[in-house]
Amino acid sequence: SGISSFVEHYGAYYWHPQAVANSKHTASWFSSKTGSHGEYEDIDDIFYALETMYIGGTPEDNDMNITLLTEVERNFTRAAMERSSSTRKKAVAALMNARTMTGWTTHGHSSADCAVHAFGPYE
Repeated sequence: SGISSFVEHYGAYYWHPQAVANSKHTASWFSSKTGSHGEYEDIDDIFYALETMYIGGTPEDNDMNITLLTEVERNFTRAAMERSSSTRKKAVAALMNARTMTGWTTHGHSSADCAVHAFGPYE
């Protein structure tokens, strides 16, 4: 799963919403909680927070639901956490995008089919 999954399936119409359903916070929230003034300064604490509150279940839900970061995701996160809050936010969002197979075309019109997904109480 993760970034390698995205590469293996690039161009296919897949979407894996489970990571979104398990997420307890947004990329913006994580960005605000990391860095020199954040709650999570130590990289191992950041990894744990991402694994338990962003890409996987929480320990309170069930320890077996926790999704661990891959080594590639850890290296990617480690490099991003040494940069600006904007870069940290984009990196955390990129983890979710890779895990869910979400792609964005915000820099122009691709004229390709575009899936629209919604999540809420009236599924």
